[in-house]
Parts: sequence; structure tokens; C-alpha cells
Amino acid sequence: MGFGFKYYVKENMYVGMEVLHRQLFTDYVDDVSTNYVDPDVFANYLSAADAAKARRLYYRGTYASAVSNPGNIQTFMRGDPTDQDAFFSTILRVGWRLGDDPNKRARRQMRCPVFY
Repeated sequence: MGFGFKYYVKENMYVGMEVLHRQLFTDYVDDVSTNYVDPDVFANYLSAADAAKARRLYYRGTYASAVSNPGNIQTFMRGDPTDQDAFFSTILRVGWRLGDDPNKRARRQMRCPVFY
């Protein structure tokens, strides 16, 4: 869902802005939810270098008990699974038409297309 506007400064130049809100149907975009891959299986599916990176990135929190017992990291709930992720984005646009007279172009676009 979103809204926006486009304002023509001249016949061939415009500025615009859009604001969009995207509601997602997952809770893992921000890496905060409940179920995670067991870090012990990283070596089964990844190269040694990628498995080492995955282990470093697996847990980025500050739970004291998780640091003292890294084998039980997956038992900690890092988010609320009932609250799905969402985000906003803002787009600023500046554009212009290239070419000939805009009125001539509009008439040409109203004709039926020709395929060769």
C-alpha cells in the first residue's frame, strides 16, 4: 500500500515522490523470530569457509546464557512469531521526456501498433 504524487515542472520534465508500506508474510526478514537452523548442520551443506561465516552470523544477540551455552542458542526466542515483518520505502523521482514535440508523440501513441 502506498501513495505518491507526480508534478510536471514543464511539459517534458517532472518530479515525484512515492511512499510505500510493505506488509510481509514472514517473520524472518530481520532475522528475529523463533525457529532457526541448527548450527551443527552448517558443515553438512556449506563449504568450510561459508560454514565458519554462518556460525559467526548465526547469533548476534547479547543473551548472557546463550554466550555461556552456545549449543542451546536455537532454544531462545528472539522475536514474536505472531507479529509479521513490514517496512516502508520512499522513492524520489526526477524525469524528463526525450525527443520531439510531446503533442506529436501523444498522437502517435494513440494509433494501433504496427509489427514488422
